[in-house]
Amino acid sequence: MSPIKLIATDLDGTLLNSRGEVSQENLDAIHALAENGIPVVPASGRSYTEMPEVLRSHPDIRYFLYSNGAAVMDAVTGENIIELCIPKALSNRVLDLLDTFEVHITYRHRGVCIGDASQQNDKAFAYYNVWQRHREVVEQFAVYESDFKTRAYAADGVEMFAVYFHKEAEFDACREALRGIDGIGFAQIAYCGLEIFSSSAGKGRALLALADKLGIAHEQTAAVGDSDNDRSMILAAGRGFVVSNANESLKADADEIICSNDEHAMAWIFRESIKKN
Repeated sequence: MSPIKLIATDLDGTLLNSRGEVSQENLDAIHALAENGIPVVPASGRSYTEMPEVLRSHPDIRYFLYSNGAAVMDAVTGENIIELCIPKALSNRVLDLLDTFEVHITYRHRGVCIGDASQQNDKAFAYYNVWQRHREVVEQFAVYESDFKTRAYAADGVEMFAVYFHKEAEFDACREALRGIDGIGFAQIAYCGLEIFSSSAGKGRALLALADKLGIAHEQTAAVGDSDNDRSMILAAGRGFVVSNANESLKADADEIICSNDEHAMAWIFRESIKKN
């Protein structure tokens, strides 16, 4: 088995515990891994600015894979070293499709989450089945636009859409319609929730692209996650770790099922898979 030289970790439900926090045990493990020459890369559906400050300011974290792999930032230079975004013509096709359904939309553009000001309230969150963790992140970090549709249609290089549906039947119908749009990929993130991104993106592609830039063999990469939008990196990485609180379908793709997100997943990986080998 090849030694691990690079680890990508999902945030919500994986690195973050049930309270949405990064434990001190995980922070210590990130430092210990860095001292062993193994960088840890947060890999999230969140935009860069939505990631916890404790990670963005961590001295041992240089690279951030965000918006479901649409971009990877080098925090030292402040520049994206990988960009796999949705071109304007294609994102407009997605918006045209979404306009035929009852949906709650936010989108990520240039590292920022942008939301419709008219939809950011308790009534709308409940009506559209918005996942509680997404709601918390949006309320804390999103920029709200009163003329949301105009700005969304004008955006070039959208990183990702996060979309929640009022009706499960419309959620299913939209997934089927998205399969007919070349250049678009998507992943379920919650009940009636989708992340929509460029088919050239995804956490798995971005992880391998980063490994190539760093001169790390693909089989020396590892990934850890808990949900459908982590599948591509779990499958792409040399070692795919899945937390015990993960979706059952993702567990079938794991090389190893580890502790839960409340039991310090990064500390577990350092203790059980790095120190022991």
